[in-house]
Amino acid sequence: MNRILSISVCAAIVLFGLATAAISQNANSRRPSGTNQASSATTINTAAEREKIWNSPTMLKARAWVQEYCQRSAKITPAEAKQYMTELENLSPVQMKLWLLKFDHQEEMNRKREEDFEIARRAHLKQAEAINNATQKSYADINRDENEAASTEERSLQIQAQNDAERGLAKQEETSLDASNVDSFYNGYGGLYGDYGYGFSYRPLDGIGVAPHIHIHVHPPVDAD
Repeated sequence: MNRILSISVCAAIVLFGLATAAISQNANSRRPSGTNQASSATTINTAAEREKIWNSPTMLKARAWVQEYCQRSAKITPAEAKQYMTELENLSPVQMKLWLLKFDHQEEMNRKREEDFEIARRAHLKQAEAINNATQKSYADINRDENEAASTEERSLQIQAQNDAERGLAKQEETSLDASNVDSFYNGYGGLYGDYGYGFSYRPLDGIGVAPHIHIHVHPPVDAD
């Protein structure tokens, strides 16, 4: 962008300088030869004023810029650059002042364009930063919601596992209690037929021969009195 602005400024300045030089040459050519329209004192004052403007800080800056541009431009030959600087130096004081006014105006326009470009660039960066921050916040909210959902599910699974474990322990305790009651029932009454004196013996070789013999004793219950 700066390169384009510089090219446009230089082109305008070069055209303005060439037009001014052409006007000056045409004016000088229309003067009658052998006629001196200005006194020697006026000529000396004009030369001194031209020298003052030519070496002023503003003109030195403008000359340096023009020389640098002519060196970098592929459209301007060294001979053309030298001719342009010579014509610029031969301008009258008034023409030099007009040329400098044009140069300053172009410089101010360039600065204004650069400032506008910088303002637009900063606004774009600020907008991009705001969009990025909003995007990062959205990602953070999504991650937080997912983490909360995962934590809730994990707590639910832990509670379910704990409940299952408690139900398992309760079932084991209930089973143990039932087994204990059965043992107490048998132990308290001496077995299923203990109090009724039932006995059972199996002696396969008892008696005559080898016939099996089963002997059962039945006793009535003993009265506690």
